[in-house]
Amino acid sequence: MINEHLGWHGQTCLSVLYPFLKDEYMFQQIRIVGLGGQGIVLLGQIIGQAGIYDKRYVAQSSAYGPETRGSLCRAEVIIADSPIDYPYAVRSDILVAMTQKGYENFANSVEKLNGSIFYDTKLVKVLPHVGASASGGHCPNTKYFPVPATESAIKHFGSPTTANILMLGAVVEATNIISKKSTLKAIKEIIAPKAVSTNLEAFNLGVDLGAKVSLLNNISQKN
Repeated sequence: MINEHLGWHGQTCLSVLYPFLKDEYMFQQIRIVGLGGQGIVLLGQIIGQAGIYDKRYVAQSSAYGPETRGSLCRAEVIIADSPIDYPYAVRSDILVAMTQKGYENFANSVEKLNGSIFYDTKLVKVLPHVGASASGGHCPNTKYFPVPATESAIKHFGSPTTANILMLGAVVEATNIISKKSTLKAIKEIIAPKAVSTNLEAFNLGVDLGAKVSLLNNISQKN
């Protein structure tokens, strides 16, 4: 069953209920924030479609300002193993920040127990008072993943256009929220045919980045 809703200020919601369940229960809320033109909504669509290929329940929504490019926008995806009653994220198990303002606006919504924040190191500076615990400083159980997505996109492709897909690769590798196989399938389906090859390459580069930042994250937590 597919329901699509249109609301104020460009808000959209697409809920897909997929009638299959996994052995292990999942309910994960993913929020992606950035600017118009960064492919934020596209990123949410790919994650949602990959979730469907993984035979899970998926709810997807997006919101953006009046300008197509340059205004703050966000995409939200809920992935679960049971029907989703409310299609909008009320908190973030995973926050993907590709702009400073988006990070500052939504870091405090990250789940305090085992939440994850992925941020583009060229575009976002982590601040001590943002996403802070009641006692001050960052919550000890929140994981921070610094991903040089824009920097790597410029280095390998000469443009930041594929930074969103590089970030996607890092998120998938570090969290296993969706499978790589399903993500690749979703990229091939959603991305324009002439750009598929470049985006598949960008995804694989992002997977490598995800492996590196995950390793560094694990080392810092042990210390």
